[in-house]
Amino acid sequence: MGFYTITANAQFKATKDGVVTEDGQPYYIAVINGKTAQELYNSANSYVMNNFKNPNIVTSKQENAMLNIHGVFGDAYVCKKFLGIATYPNVDMNIIMYFKDGKVRFDPPVINSMYIGGGQNEVKFSGGVRVLGSGDLNMFKKNGNPNDTFLINNFNSFLNGKINDIIQYMKGQSNTNW
Repeated sequence: MGFYTITANAQFKATKDGVVTEDGQPYYIAVINGKTAQELYNSANSYVMNNFKNPNIVTSKQENAMLNIHGVFGDAYVCKKFLGIATYPNVDMNIIMYFKDGKVRFDPPVINSMYIGGGQNEVKFSGGVRVLGSGDLNMFKKNGNPNDTFLINNFNSFLNGKINDIIQYMKGQSNTNW
């Protein structure tokens, strides 16, 4: 589990309705100069192979054009602290990427669920449940105002950290023979 900070190039953010791009566009474009669409696709596929136990189960793909990562990220971020004990949700999400020469398009990640433990308690964007002793587990009130800025900030940091990990991995891959 890593802790991530929001950087100046944060791509996505939580809203009461789910995840959107930081700048209001329908997707985020990462520019990675000097790499072909095939090289970027191969690097993203290699990222999945190196970071998931069952890479063939968590991906759907259209060779050299699109990659959909559907995974569960365990203990993703701190959502609450109660009596000094941190609570971490598992995040089940899809990250969809499209590849062109020198560019990768990221659609806003689809959050299928965020759950604590065995799934009996959920973290939601709005309208969340109440867990004894930990408070509401919803990021936003129904009117869209923040309900829990600690939760929102940690979620945004986690999400943008994952996207940045993928981008940095694609930038760092070399095409050398060994």
